[in-house]
Amino acid sequence: MENTEKPKRRTSSRSTKAEGEASPAKTTRRKPAKAEVVSVSPEMRQKMIEDAAYYRAQQNSDGDLANWLAAEAEIDRMLGNDGVSG
Repeated sequence: MENTEKPKRRTSSRSTKAEGEASPAKTTRRKPAKAEVVSVSPEMRQKMIEDAAYYRAQQNSDGDLANWLAAEAEIDRMLGNDGVSG
């Protein structure tokens, strides 16, 4: 006669939790907060773009225009302007 009993799973003798330790609480995903538009002067925005473009140029050799455009897009995203210069 065949054995129809399922084999038992082997479990580790070491426990990952200390005895009596509670399980971590489940977390729920929150919707990302809507981006706020940060108001800075045109001069401050220009300086931020200059600095970001400078640091980009230190890291790569994409060219001045490519670094400038990437820095401008990054700063506008950070300020919540969605690419709108001003």
